[in-house]
Amino acid sequence: MRLLSWTLAIAATCFLAVVAPASAATVAFTGHVEYLIDLLPDAVDGSADGEVTDGGETFDFSVFAYISLIDPPVGDLFITEQGTGVEILGGLLHSFDIDVDYVALLFGDLTGSAAGMFGSKALVVFRDFDPTSLGGDTSVTISPIPLPASAVLLLSGLGGVLVLARRRKAA
Repeated sequence: MRLLSWTLAIAATCFLAVVAPASAATVAFTGHVEYLIDLLPDAVDGSADGEVTDGGETFDFSVFAYISLIDPPVGDLFITEQGTGVEILGGLLHSFDIDVDYVALLFGDLTGSAAGMFGSKALVVFRDFDPTSLGGDTSVTISPIPLPASAVLLLSGLGGVLVLARRRKAA
């Protein structure tokens, strides 16, 4: 019986190791937007507006970010249905990353009808970004941030240990 328990625990862990990475983040929305940046003495103030699609339907996209050297960053994400203005996805800026050819903004506290498919956070990435320009066009992708596969594996392993401990106590 003990061998069967260990075999089932190992099989479940192997199954989760194969299945969990398959649920990696996919791009939910993609589009092309115009951006505008203001360089302030101790901060960067930026916004982008345009359209994004989920592969079929087109939505209005708007994002604002105020990144200060002193204060925590603030910003808002809005994706709304064209014509009606119904919120599809909204959120508050939690953190950011800026590099030579991209800007990544991580939004949390998600709201809207698409918030369920994103979990707790959404990653907005502007690519082909020219840091020397204060305005222009750029491509944007919005992706969910998945629960890491390691967390799923850790929970399944702890569950297996608890089951074995319980069976040992009962015997």
